[in-house]
This record gives sequence, structure tokens and C-alpha cells, in this order.
Amino acid sequence: MGRLSEGLREGVNPLGYQPTLDGVRALAVIAVIVYHVHEPVGPGGWAGVQLFFVLSGFLITSLLLDELSGSGRISVGRFYARRALRLLPALVFMLVTYTSIMAVATGGDTGREALYSSLRAMTYGYNWFVVSAGDWSRLAHLWSLSVEEQFYLLWPLIVVVVVMFGAKASRSHGLTTLRASVLIVVTTVAMLGSAYLQAYLMSSGSGGQRAVAGTDATAYPILAGCLLAQLRSLRMYGDWPRARNASGILGALAFVVVAFGVKDAGFVTRVVVTCAAIAMVWGVTDSGAPSIGRVFESRAARSIGRISYGLYLWHVPAIIIVGAMADQLGMPAWLETIATIFVFVVAAEFSFRFVERPFLVLKRRFETAGAPRMDVPAGHVSDLEDDVRAP
Repeated sequence: MGRLSEGLREGVNPLGYQPTLDGVRALAVIAVIVYHVHEPVGPGGWAGVQLFFVLSGFLITSLLLDELSGSGRISVGRFYARRALRLLPALVFMLVTYTSIMAVATGGDTGREALYSSLRAMTYGYNWFVVSAGDWSRLAHLWSLSVEEQFYLLWPLIVVVVVMFGAKASRSHGLTTLRASVLIVVTTVAMLGSAYLQAYLMSSGSGGQRAVAGTDATAYPILAGCLLAQLRSLRMYGDWPRARNASGILGALAFVVVAFGVKDAGFVTRVVVTCAAIAMVWGVTDSGAPSIGRVFESRAARSIGRISYGLYLWHVPAIIIVGAMADQLGMPAWLETIATIFVFVVAAEFSFRFVERPFLVLKRRFETAGAPRMDVPAGHVSDLEDDVRAP
């Protein structure tokens, strides 16, 4: 309580633009892409999902607490509007393009299934289709985007309820020691509950796909990121440069070992990856791990992180489209792989420049007055809310 009270007296610690987190995005999306393009090279690429979830919870919760600190309240309506403007344009562009190409190139049942897959994706409920049908084909990589958006329908409301706790009686608004403590406890209990549910479903064998795609059983990495954001924003720990440097390095190494060398996707391995992701994000934020931080904020890493949302959206459709063409043309496997990479990189860059960027400018209109703005370099739109989506 003493540390928390002291942190609240100093005010919420704003996150600001973190170039190293663009590199973390890059590492996560590379792991996922390698897993889908050539699984033998990245058998544990599913770990990228855990890293995306942790990073997402960390960024979004930091955004909410920054807004609370700057304006004294959280506008849930504006939050939803910003999310829609950030995510929907690129998603709709990809789905319309993919469906059109598949309808023209293949037609028949394949074209109709492409349309059905796109409609499922637009509902943000694809993960529950996977759970019910056990079907991981076509656009099933969008299951994790569905998990996140279902989670963020509730999370800002939970934060608002906690922040408003006792406000009328005490005539005080914003975070107090009691409210901050309640928020931390609620987050911790929910995180442990979600983890327990996944462990139970996996160990009992009764959960089916719900254990790995159900929102309730897969939310704990997001909640772990939310908890880290609260501890950081409320100044619950010091600078600790040596510890954070070691944390960033060890977290990154553990993640790489699992993503590119471990086939096991059991509960214990998933928890290990979640802990590695927490260690990595905590270590590299606020220039805490200068050694590994230099890698994450390199131009190459940041360039990949900048278009990571588009890469996530487009890499599976590119695999499907190029794969269909390769079958018709008798294309060798190596050429098919090169063509696939070329297609989704070009598509992601196009999406970023001509679809995402204009709507990101529009999104600024929905920033709450008084909320702190990010110090983002000119032309760089990977702001606090632009967390990468995992497949």
C-alpha cells in the first residue's frame, strides 16, 4: 500500500512512444508468419499469439490510465470509436479483396466458402466458430483478433466501474489507493481464473478447441499485460536497470527458443511464454534494457513492426491465393514461398499507406480532450493504441 500511495501522489506514469515495442511487434509477427508459411522452421510460432496478447493488454491499459490521468475520466464511447477506426478499415479492405479474388479465380464452393469466412471475420466471433466447428482452415488466423475485441468490449467498462467506485460518496474522482488496489486485485483474480480454466480444459480433455481459442480460456496473457501496465503506470517498481536489462534479454531468448524450437503447445509451455513476454516487455520499456533494446529499435525491426497489423491480416490470405495459383501453374515450392512473402509484404505496405494511415488521422478526432498525446515521430502512426493483432 505504501508504494502504491506514493506512486499515486506522483501521478500516473505516462507511457509515451516506445520504439522498442515496434521491435517486439516485429518479433511476434515473424514467429507467427514463419509458423504458417513453413512450420518446421517455427514449430512454436503460436507463441507469437501469447506475445501479441501481453503487448496488447499492456498498451491498451496504459492508454486508458493515461486518459484517466489527463482528463480525469475515461470515455468508453471514444475508446470504441478509436478501436473501430484503427482496426476495421484494414480488415474490411483485406476481406473484400480476398473474397473478390477467390470468387473470380476459383468460383463455386471455394468462392462461397471465402465469402462465409469473411462474414464470420466481420462479426469478431471467429474464435467461437473455431471452437464449435473445430475448423482451423481458411481465415481461422483471425480467431485471436476476435478474442481481443471481445475482451476490449468489457475491459474499459470494468476499469470505469472500478474508477467510479465510491466516487459519489467520497466526492473524489480518478484513481485513489483503494480503487487502484481493487483494479489490481480484479485483474489478478481474472488472470488466474482464465489460466486455471485453460489448465483444466487441457488436462481434462473435455474442452476441445475452447482451451486454445475460447475467449475465457485464452484471456490470461492479455490480463497479464493489463496488470503490468497498472504496476508501471502506478509506479509500483523502481528503475532497476540491471534487473530490467537481464529481464529483457532472458525474456527474448526464452521466446525465441520456444517459437523456433519447441513443438509442445501445452499449458505449462504457454505459461512460460507468457512469463517470457512479460519479462521482455517490462525489460525493454522505458529504455530499461539497452542491449536488447538496440535490436528492437533498429530500423529493420521498427519497419516490420510498423506494418505488423497488415502482415498479420494478409499473410494467410496470401498463402491461400498464391497456393491456388501455384497448383494451377505447377509452381515449385521454393518459388511459391517467395511469391507468398512478396504478396503479403506488398499488400501490408499498401494497406498501411493508403488504408490505415488516412483513418488513423481521422481517429485523432476521437481523442479525449486533455488526454496526453504520444510523442510520435512525424509520419509514424504506431501510437499507443496500435497494438498488433495475433492470429
